[in-house]
Amino acid sequence: MRVEHLVVAPLLAVDRSVEAMLERCSDRTVLERCGGGSPDAARLYLRTLLERHRHTTVAGWREHQLVGVATAVHEDNGSELAVLVEDTWQRRGIATALLTRLLADTAGPFPLRAQVTVANTAALALLRRVAPTARLDTLDAGVIEVEFNHAPHDHMRRTSWQPTEPEPGPSLSA
Repeated sequence: MRVEHLVVAPLLAVDRSVEAMLERCSDRTVLERCGGGSPDAARLYLRTLLERHRHTTVAGWREHQLVGVATAVHEDNGSELAVLVEDTWQRRGIATALLTRLLADTAGPFPLRAQVTVANTAALALLRRVAPTARLDTLDAGVIEVEFNHAPHDHMRRTSWQPTEPEPGPSLSA
């Protein structure tokens, strides 16, 4: 299978490609993204994420298939970040491309936050890569909150990414 450029662009609530991507994600991937609970509850939460009033979401597309999303849900005191990449496309640079574009689109004076389980080392490494000056605080039940402020940089607005070829079959790594 030949890999085309990954196009990173805004995603609207009316786009139902999220449903199809969620069906291709393993329970483990969905639970790691949501920090626990049941797979069904996590999928319901992710389905409604784009319906929230104040959010910025960017999507990664391979041809006509959604393979990843990054979202910032905006609140009065900052934004909560979330990234989800389909199992087959994980560890190919897609989450980095999505989060980099999202940060460029949401740059400003308010803090950005993400909550990650201590076991999700891939997500922690991603956040350290894109926000090396972030503050990490340990919360209850093995959850780390990552918080940082950022300003826009011209190099952050990358619109396409050349991912590596995925391995056959799903990969359960984050």
